[in-house]
Amino acid sequence: MKVSGMKMYRNKSLTMTLLLGLAVVGCFLPLQVQAQANSMTSLVSCLNGLGPNATVVDAVACVPNGCYWSNTLSEESAQPGCTLRDGTRLPRVLFSCAGPGNNQILRFRPSFSLCTQGGIIDHIEVGQDIRHDTTDDPGLSTTNVQEMADVAPPYGSLTQFGTGATAIVDTRSPANSKGCRSCHDNTGAVATVPATFNLFRSILIDAGDGTIGTNDPTVAPPLPGNAVPLSVICSDIANSSQLARNPTQKAKAVGLCNALLAKQQ
Repeated sequence: MKVSGMKMYRNKSLTMTLLLGLAVVGCFLPLQVQAQANSMTSLVSCLNGLGPNATVVDAVACVPNGCYWSNTLSEESAQPGCTLRDGTRLPRVLFSCAGPGNNQILRFRPSFSLCTQGGIIDHIEVGQDIRHDTTDDPGLSTTNVQEMADVAPPYGSLTQFGTGATAIVDTRSPANSKGCRSCHDNTGAVATVPATFNLFRSILIDAGDGTIGTNDPTVAPPLPGNAVPLSVICSDIANSSQLARNPTQKAKAVGLCNALLAKQQ
């Protein structure tokens, strides 16, 4: 009985050790989500499923796999890329994903910025194509008109429509501007229940504005000498002397960069 008891004790000890090990490892695993998003509605559901303690790093899990991507240092946006004083490049990362029903024309477009200045890194800008742009301007013949949103944590109680920071969509009624018109042409609005949301013209990504990488066939490749893999960007962030002064921001930037890199592979 003593031997049997010793075996049982060892088995229980091993089991407890394994469980404790899994629990510790689990603290460093990204939060799991039930489904990835391809619309404003599914994005709200996915982000709320992450819970109020989730960060923008966790939110990357809501981006579908297999999207086209573009990385740019352009500062021509309310969600710009930026370069720190020590030379560390913190680009904006834009995704172009198939829309609802695997629509390859009307696309879902979440974007993130690694810029750690002014809280930019915490915001996700989102566009959902509604229809093709019918403008007669030949320079805009390939653009779409989209519903737009701005999302920032905490998650858990986000809504698509409404007022205030937790209502993500830029709407005319109720009035809930997300500042989209500061960069995008406002081309009208769509009345739905329970809101009238604004429509904005999508902006073509210009290689001359700082594109450093893309696999999107609708985006011009980087200019000669400008291409930089996101893996190099992530390494530079980890070694940034300027970010080292703010460990919390550095950890967030490193985590976000690695999460975005995983979506590009």
